[in-house]
Amino acid sequence: MVNNFGIRNPIFVGGLMKSGSSLVRKLIGLHPNIYCSFETHWFEPELQVSWRDSTSERQRYLREFFEVTMDDFEALKRQSTNGTDFFCRFMDFCMRNAKKTVWLDKTPGNIFHYKKIKDVWPESRFIHTQRDLRDVFSSLKKNKGMALDDFLYVARKHLTVTELVRKEFGESYFSIRYEDLVLSPRKVLMEVFCFLGERWYDGLEMYEGDPHEAQKILKVTGNYSSTAESISRPIFSNSIGRWRTDLADDEIRQLEELVASELKDEGV
Repeated sequence: MVNNFGIRNPIFVGGLMKSGSSLVRKLIGLHPNIYCSFETHWFEPELQVSWRDSTSERQRYLREFFEVTMDDFEALKRQSTNGTDFFCRFMDFCMRNAKKTVWLDKTPGNIFHYKKIKDVWPESRFIHTQRDLRDVFSSLKKNKGMALDDFLYVARKHLTVTELVRKEFGESYFSIRYEDLVLSPRKVLMEVFCFLGERWYDGLEMYEGDPHEAQKILKVTGNYSSTAESISRPIFSNSIGRWRTDLADDEIRQLEELVASELKDEGV
């Protein structure tokens, strides 16, 4: 089936920051039919409201990350009627240039825009990445200096929206746990590609790392990315359980209480 913009059933990946969404995107992108690249943040004002303004930082990132010339960028805008239309045309253009048949957008915030995704792309698929909240906070505390109260606020929002996304997408929703992916990549990826209706190819799970993204992020933005550094390496599992040494007892207690309260609300 084809959606309103003429593109075959796109795939959206979303979830909490540091939940493994970049690794999921990188591994799915190894499939010969699926096009995916850097985060687009397509729902941000620079691409939704000010989409005609090619001078914004976000739009420069988009051009340089996806390696689209200004001439092609402007031509796509002339064909578009709004920011979402432009985003569709942009992703379709990149997908066709790569000789792929379907595109995937991985931006963690996609999870909060599930209704718009479903309205615009009714046949789209949603892949939700999840991870032990204690390890998520451990990573954010270490790499971004995030305070526990700030994280608890963000985590509650994600836990609340999870059930809504699952209900909205139904059979078109798929959840991946980071821990399962890194410990059993072949098994999980076979399930993912079955869900996506794509053929399995032996070796798709044999990811040896890719340093190019980290290098490109540094070149384009001038910033170091701990996430890009992580996916520059082969799949590793030593981040599982890091909370045991990284977090204080009170931090662990509050995170576990949050998870317990959500499970209680769900009747688990």
